[in-house]
Amino acid sequence: MARPTKVYAPILWLTIAFILGIISVGYFQFTVPIPIIISFAILLSILSFGTKTGYKSVAILFAFFALGFARMELDSIRPATHWTNFKYVRSVRGIISNFPEYSENRWSAEMKLISVHNGEQFMPSSGNIRIYFREPEKSLAYGQLWEFSTAPMSIEHKTGNYYKYLKRKNIDGIIWTTAEQSMLLDEDRGNILLRKIIAPLRNKITMAVMNSLPGERGALLEGMLLGGGRKLSPQTKSFFADTGVIHILAVSGLHIGIIAFALLWLLRTKIKLSYIWSVGIMVIILMGYSLLVQLRPSVLRASIMMVFLLSAPLVHRKSNPLNALAAAGLFILLFRPTDIYSPGFQLSFAAAGGIIYLFPRISAFFDRDLIIRKNISARALQLILVTISAQLGTAPIAIFHFNKFQLIAPISNFFIIPVVMPVISAGFIGAIIWMIIPSVGKTILSIDGLLLDYILFVVKTLSKFPYSFIPIAKPLLTAIFGYFIFVFIGINIIWHRTWKTIVPASIGILLILTGMSNSLHRIYFPAVDGSAVYIS
Repeated sequence: MARPTKVYAPILWLTIAFILGIISVGYFQFTVPIPIIISFAILLSILSFGTKTGYKSVAILFAFFALGFARMELDSIRPATHWTNFKYVRSVRGIISNFPEYSENRWSAEMKLISVHNGEQFMPSSGNIRIYFREPEKSLAYGQLWEFSTAPMSIEHKTGNYYKYLKRKNIDGIIWTTAEQSMLLDEDRGNILLRKIIAPLRNKITMAVMNSLPGERGALLEGMLLGGGRKLSPQTKSFFADTGVIHILAVSGLHIGIIAFALLWLLRTKIKLSYIWSVGIMVIILMGYSLLVQLRPSVLRASIMMVFLLSAPLVHRKSNPLNALAAAGLFILLFRPTDIYSPGFQLSFAAAGGIIYLFPRISAFFDRDLIIRKNISARALQLILVTISAQLGTAPIAIFHFNKFQLIAPISNFFIIPVVMPVISAGFIGAIIWMIIPSVGKTILSIDGLLLDYILFVVKTLSKFPYSFIPIAKPLLTAIFGYFIFVFIGINIIWHRTWKTIVPASIGILLILTGMSNSLHRIYFPAVDGSAVYIS
């Protein structure tokens, strides 16, 4: 058995300290002035110079913890002009700040407020509102300025998963409105790049796909290209979730990897550009694609990681995937600290961490040269082990949020992952050609539809298998923490042939048992009609 090299990832520890600082804001009910926190962090960093390595590391970790705390505190401060600070709001004006979606005869979008009417006049204001709009005079689009003669409903004291989701996106209220309560004031607001290029391109891709592939096939391809899969029926979505392949609808690292390496191959081997020019063009295209899919956490994580990894040779450095993963997380949380509570953020980073850290160790257990082998049997085993590694990384998080563990995931991924690259490649090529020569583009997309039929057949078939997933009650956070200790630290008992990690591994098992003891008596069994039976 080969021994994997030891992991050196200093940015990982800094990111963990920063995350703990963010999380601690929600657990400690006291407020510290942000200038004091930042001054404390700077002071610790200054005092660390010239000290011993151990003290220096501790000081820097505490400094990043303080910075994480300060960043979350800063995010929770509302300006004096925030709409919730007005005693009375009769109407509001705001700019559509995302790409609106249409479903069930209703538009939904996010709006950035610019002013509110306090009963006497419009006053400058701020805040983010979720709007649900039936029968507007014109289809909603990014950059439109609307006036609504109704007051938003504040969600500050609302509970439930939906309201938690809105709060994570810094949305403060909700408006339900109709054409009678609205007025379109302007259509040329917002970022000109998003308004003139990204939004029209997104709409044309959707039109190309849905016109060429109506029904479930078009909804699936649109979800795979642009993320979300909102046009898929709830039942079809459940097939993907139950078989552990819902990630192909999330625009994840798999998509970014396909785009990046396809571009790199094209630019380097066909166009014959230098490496630095190829990486530069690829970075620009990845930035554009991230905007196209609305800066989803999984896309940002994969794009930033790809930039770090491919830029390493330019500065004569050896690429470090774990460091790149941590740097991507730190970068995202600096701008959007509430993403730490997003299931998409957690699952994306946990899956990537599982693949980066666990896959080489599990592969080494089977064959020391498995990672570099290229024959069919080795490729098949690699695919299964990558899926298992990702599932080991995400298992407790998926159980915590969705109360299920997909036993059939390695099998379903084995059959589906190999066709994802040709589906996405043909989808983009067909959509782009459709914008120029519709008949040719439609033909390419129709051929792509055969692979989409295959994906739908596989997920629908495998979801019918008994025990394709196991329903599990939500574990406590201590069980999740113990699981990661046991898996990511305890695994070295086998791979490094050492018993030095037996103590933390034992602590991990103890935390798992204590964390699950309060939830093992709650079991959910899915019923035939889609509901569930609760047994205590």
